[in-house]
Amino acid sequence: MLAIKTIRENFETVKEKLQTRGVAEETLTEFLQLDKERRRLLVESEEKKNIETTYRKTSPKPNVTKKIPQNRSLKCVKLEVKLKNWIKKLQRLMKN
Repeated sequence: MLAIKTIRENFETVKEKLQTRGVAEETLTEFLQLDKERRRLLVESEEKKNIETTYRKTSPKPNVTKKIPQNRSLKCVKLEVKLKNWIKKLQRLMKN
């Protein structure tokens, strides 16, 4: 099984191994870019959750909470699904 962490930490080695199996370098580069974007969105999402939590704790009316829109969280979920599909594809290629 090929983990995202392994790809990140040993990108050149993974790239060479997968190129011998016919995987284009662009595919791995795109995968790495998607992973970076996913990680950035996760950080952003967590920051927004912290802001919302802080707001709820300091709100004068504890039973009424104002939702802070998290329009980027849907994009983050979509990126995670895309990354999981890439991982499955890469794992199948590594097994061959």
